[in-house]
Amino acid sequence: MVRGASRWPRVTFTQAVDRVLERISHQPAFYPEVWLNVRESIVRGYPYCIYYREESDSVVVLAVFHTSRNPAVWQRRN
Repeated sequence: MVRGASRWPRVTFTQAVDRVLERISHQPAFYPEVWLNVRESIVRGYPYCIYYREESDSVVVLAVFHTSRNPAVWQRRN
């Protein structure tokens, strides 16, 4: 363990998700389209992705999904 590491600022899961959602809200086309108009954003520092779809005037989040799970699960939500 690095001495003093416990004092380093940490980003909680909720904060990491909020950061991604903030970027998605400002630049929804920034992240790659991965399946039938669904885009994927990786939650930095965590093994999760956010899958979402752009609507005419909004963004619909389909899943905040652990990367070890079968993608067919979130694809059924589309």
